[in-house]
Amino acid sequence: LMSISTERGATELGTTQLLFRELLQSWVFNSNAGARFLASQNYARLRGMREVVVTSSTYVGSADYFCDGTADQTEINAAITAMNAAGGGLVRLTEGTYYLSATVAMMDDVTVAGPGAIVEKNGAFAAFTFSAVDRSTLEDVQIQRNAADTNNNHLVLIQSASTEIVVAACRMVDPYYGFLYVDEATDVRIIQCIFQSSAAAGVAGWGGRVSTAAASRRVIIERCLFTGIDVYLSLNGIEGEANANVFAEIDARTMITGN
Repeated sequence: LMSISTERGATELGTTQLLFRELLQSWVFNSNAGARFLASQNYARLRGMREVVVTSSTYVGSADYFCDGTADQTEINAAITAMNAAGGGLVRLTEGTYYLSATVAMMDDVTVAGPGAIVEKNGAFAAFTFSAVDRSTLEDVQIQRNAADTNNNHLVLIQSASTEIVVAACRMVDPYYGFLYVDEATDVRIIQCIFQSSAAAGVAGWGGRVSTAAASRRVIIERCLFTGIDVYLSLNGIEGEANANVFAEIDARTMITGN
């Protein structure tokens, strides 16, 4: 907008003239554009979401909840509960590492997102659990186990009649028991995630698996990358097409590499 001018006579309606200059830009495709957009932390405002911020123990800046590097699930769960009570919204994790001594319990209508956040579990629990949860999203978080964690739990667990669950743009690294497990859940989308294993599977060959069981339905795995040692999909215990349920769709752009 370059200028504004107005004219108005004594006995007539006024007029307003606006002068604009149009700027032309030659746009070039850049595969990092999406990552930069997430890192800008503007996506919540674009979606019109309520938002609270949780900081790692090493982050310096303003926030609503402050973790201290010990049992950080306490602050994250408090933020999730607050957003759920408000009718839904975004829990944004700042950069840094979050150390869990118990699970992060996802709730209805809440998105947890954390560009630059690393969530590390150490114990007999999943890092993130969706249990009887509807319309919930986990986005852009790296999830891993502590090197000393040899417990039989997945990094992410989706179970107990949960519906409309999205896990997007997450990186899951070196699980002992498995990356992600879908159990009795419906309408689950796993999108643009990286499942990375740099060591041999921890338990009974299950260390690098994404698996499903017990009547899960309409699970879509799209544009994901499975890479490393002992990485695979295990599609078990499903309801098939005989009862009109499309159980699992593996997008052609999903890649599995390694051993």
